[in-house]
Amino acid sequence: SKNYPLDVCVGSGEKLGSMGDATEWIYRAEGQADRLVKFCCDGCIDTFMENPAEHLAKIDAAAKKKADKAEKSDSAHKH
Repeated sequence: SKNYPLDVCVGSGEKLGSMGDATEWIYRAEGQADRLVKFCCDGCIDTFMENPAEHLAKIDAAAKKKADKAEKSDSAHKH
């Protein structure tokens, strides 16, 4: 998905696709929206599940950074 903000695995920090196709996985937790998480391999799902909140925070931080960057480039074009 083009909207996924990270190009690295939240479990290992390895570049997605560096170990073959990235694993796309949906994290579901009660009371929360489903979240797409991408891993370099299936093994990293276990790492993720040890502390989902910490790993989701990395995705959120990257998404915010990406949004800020997009906003800056948008405002630069308005002049």
